[in-house]
Formats: sequence, structure tokens, C-alpha cells
Amino acid sequence: MLTRIKQKATVGKNGKIELPTTELVEGTIVEDKTTYLFQSKVNKEGLLKAIENVEKGNLI
Repeated sequence: MLTRIKQKATVGKNGKIELPTTELVEGTIVEDKTTYLFQSKVNKEGLLKAIENVEKGNLI
């Protein structure tokens, strides 16, 4: 399983990540960083709290 792709991407509707071109063969499984970081309950809670703070404008 790949865990990284160094390529520019566009986030489309509903958060769908769109890669214009790729050299990956069909069926290759790619795990994004958010999925990886959310595997731990502690990390998930911290990230969700950080997102909540940013959405409220609490950037410090």
C-alpha cells in the first residue's frame, strides 16, 4: 500500500480529491494522511479539536 503521492491535487465537490494524471495502476490502494492520523483515538480527538478551533477563528 502506498502512503504518499507527491503531486498537486484539486479538492472537488464533497471533499473528493481529484488527481489530473497519475502513474498508478488501477486498483492501487492509497492511504491519505488524515486516515492514517485518525487511526489513533487520541490523535483523532486532537485533530478534530484543532479543526473546530480553526473554524471558530481560534488560531493560537
